[in-house]
Amino acid sequence: AESVTHEGRMIQLVRGPAGIGKTRLITEAVGGITAPVVWVRCWDDTGPLWAWEQVLDQLGCTGHRTGGTTGPERSDQGDRLDRFTLLVKELRSVARAVDRAVGRVVGRVVVVIDDAHLCDHSSLLFTRFLARARPSVDVLVIVTARSGDDVDHARRAELEELAREADEFV
Repeated sequence: AESVTHEGRMIQLVRGPAGIGKTRLITEAVGGITAPVVWVRCWDDTGPLWAWEQVLDQLGCTGHRTGGTTGPERSDQGDRLDRFTLLVKELRSVARAVDRAVGRVVGRVVVVIDDAHLCDHSSLLFTRFLARARPSVDVLVIVTARSGDDVDHARRAELEELAREADEFV
């Protein structure tokens, strides 16, 4: 629980092999706090920004939708620059929605993104974006992910990038 209440970086990354107890550790850590906790478990093959859409839904911000056309998952959106421009606009839009949703809650909000090694590219990218943007609201994002060779190369690289923005616990 000390990690959940300290004033470190806004992203906490907990990585380790399958079955070592990452989810259990975070369940115990957030169980003893009074802050609202939003918990999202990632699945393989979800749409763009799926994890953050779930966060917004749980925070009562159901009017925001990405439309499922953002990010590298869709190759039929035109050239790379057009896709990048759409992604940046979408990330900014979701960031504003998270700011509004969390801003309605008094005090810190804890967001847990569990099994991020299965997360879609856009959700991981947005988590990094959020770490760099430093929103004005008090939000702590705890990310759990597997480490090792059972994580595909692309997601492993994305999680390494996220680790640069986070306090990491291995």
